[in-house]
Amino acid sequence: MTFVFSACYSFRWTFTLIVCVIIFNLWRLYLDYKNVENIKNIKKESVAICVVLKLTELSELYDFQEWVEYHQLLGITRMYIYDNNSTIDLKIVINDNLIIYHKMDGNRIQSKSYDMCLNSYGALHSWLVLIDLDEFIVLKSKKNLIEYLHDFTNYGAHSHH
Repeated sequence: MTFVFSACYSFRWTFTLIVCVIIFNLWRLYLDYKNVENIKNIKKESVAICVVLKLTELSELYDFQEWVEYHQLLGITRMYIYDNNSTIDLKIVINDNLIIYHKMDGNRIQSKSYDMCLNSYGALHSWLVLIDLDEFIVLKSKKNLIEYLHDFTNYGAHSHH
């Protein structure tokens, strides 16, 4: 009787485990589907910015806010902010529709942050700009970045100084 009970108990446990695995995989498929739907909603012809920053003074927060608004006027559709332990709270400036925020710890994280940004978000946009907070994109002859970058669509990258 103990053997039968043990076998039944073992069968129940195995069955429960299989059901849990199936539910987990269905949930992953659903999340993948939702992710694909979200990707479809992002305009393919879009320009995004990746920036690594560390704000330590309140005046820098105002400069950052101006920087965000300026680049948004140029046609930036998404900003990926990699914060390297700022002492100023950036929540005042962060707009969920525009800015994706990442907290980063450590020293010399700029290359690592740019790699993460490119690998995570590069396929979502036509162009991904890697820029510093003290740099402003200035267009002399075009209305917006999409129009400016349209001339470079046959290239994998464009570097500008």
